[in-house]
Amino acid sequence: MRIPIYEEISPEEFELSYLCNLFSTKKIGKVPMYIVLHQLTGEELETALTNITEALIMLSIHPKFPYPLYIVSNSIDHHKDLSVVPSVDALPRHFHQKARRLKSKELGLLSKCSILSKKVQNLNIHQRFRQITKSATPQRQLFDKCKEVYFYERITDGIYNRKKEIEEEDKS
Repeated sequence: MRIPIYEEISPEEFELSYLCNLFSTKKIGKVPMYIVLHQLTGEELETALTNITEALIMLSIHPKFPYPLYIVSNSIDHHKDLSVVPSVDALPRHFHQKARRLKSKELGLLSKCSILSKKVQNLNIHQRFRQITKSATPQRQLFDKCKEVYFYERITDGIYNRKKEIEEEDKS
């Protein structure tokens, strides 16, 4: 089993059928990958991103799980489905590893990761991702409210403690 390190995909064209064939032969979702789109701008870039997204959906591959697919382009900042970075150097460093011989403990962990990634691939990840984001929104709002309440509690405790100190100073 290999360490998951970045691999580059260099599509010659961005037609949907070509991308589907290319993605089915590549290891998308099994290792972290990136596609460099610096040569495309404007309408071509939007068409390419749309076709990439549709090809992933047709093949039931999620662009973020278990291993991500990144789009490298300095023409756009973000995309609703795909992770976009401005350069190859801006890719997360986690998968920038040198291929080397693994120790037995590392091999055990890597085999465990491969089993878990196969489990993730067997799930309907698009539906699960929608459920997770749907449930995450109220949890995030609750966190923000609790953080605000905690802030106000700290202020009132500080005022109360300061008032007590002043009262004790007046008594002495």
